[in-house]
Amino acid sequence: MLRNVLILICVINSLSLLAMAETDTIAPPPPVPVFINGPDSVCVYDSSIYSANLPIGCSARWYIDDVLQVNDTLFEIEIVWDTAGDHIVLLQAYCDSANPVLDSMSVLVKDVAQQPSPIVGNNAVCVFDAEIYSTMINDDEICNWYINDSALSDTVNEISIDWNSVGAQILMVNAENQCGPGDSVSLGVSAMSPPEVFLGNDTTIFENDTLVLDAQNYNSFYQWSTGDTIPAIKVFNSGIYWVYVDNLCGFSSDSITVDVVVGVDENSKSPIRYYLRNSTVYIDIPEEDILKIQVFDINGKLEFEGFNNNKISLGSKGLKLVRLQTSKKVYIIKLIN
Repeated sequence: MLRNVLILICVINSLSLLAMAETDTIAPPPPVPVFINGPDSVCVYDSSIYSANLPIGCSARWYIDDVLQVNDTLFEIEIVWDTAGDHIVLLQAYCDSANPVLDSMSVLVKDVAQQPSPIVGNNAVCVFDAEIYSTMINDDEICNWYINDSALSDTVNEISIDWNSVGAQILMVNAENQCGPGDSVSLGVSAMSPPEVFLGNDTTIFENDTLVLDAQNYNSFYQWSTGDTIPAIKVFNSGIYWVYVDNLCGFSSDSITVDVVVGVDENSKSPIRYYLRNSTVYIDIPEEDILKIQVFDINGKLEFEGFNNNKISLGSKGLKLVRLQTSKKVYIIKLIN
């Protein structure tokens, strides 16, 4: 009986040893790496880190779009993205096996915003009128609007502008996304106001002098009594000059009477009788009524104008030119105050 028990014990021990021997010869399955960690959406020229948590003893190979990369470490790689578009990051992990374990990630590399479409809107406007301007951009972008390089608060692709400054303006817009602003487009805008025309008071100029009549008003249509269609003309002769100014915001007109003094014959006999007292001139023309008196300085500037009057004040000191209009003719005399 004792002999049989000893034999059974030996058999059990032999089986245990055999089981242990068989267990030691079975290779463990290769460890599976943790998925690749890193951003899946980046901007062009960004620097991104990609890594995987591999067990000790594993080695790794990294590929970008099937191109093997040079690694700084086995488990981590830094990529500077220089091309926009869709890219693939691939990891081959070798862990005690000739067959690698694979993992991959798709990465979208975005460029800066695209250039917007041309600005749509009026390029000739009236001040204080509201005008609508629009452009087209991508869904993930915003607009940056500028007037003469001054930024506006609007970031949508359609805006309303109240123009408040007369003259040439530049409206500009660019698009911006998470990667930055892109190229801009611009529109030249001419802002006008309703014309206001004043050619000046009626005046007298001397022979061989030139008087410039300027209708001003930016970017308008001009029609002068002389036939000219420019903003300003030069006047040499006596006459009544008028101008008509028109633009998309309205129209206006004005006229001026210009007398050119050809000369004064002080030696000729004249019916005019006058005397000066304390800068006041008393004038009499027998058998004629003085309808209008004008006094000009030596430069032709009107200093005094009176009607149905034979008494005038010369004012400042110096040489004066007096123009007398009667019911029969016009007289011109020189006086020194």
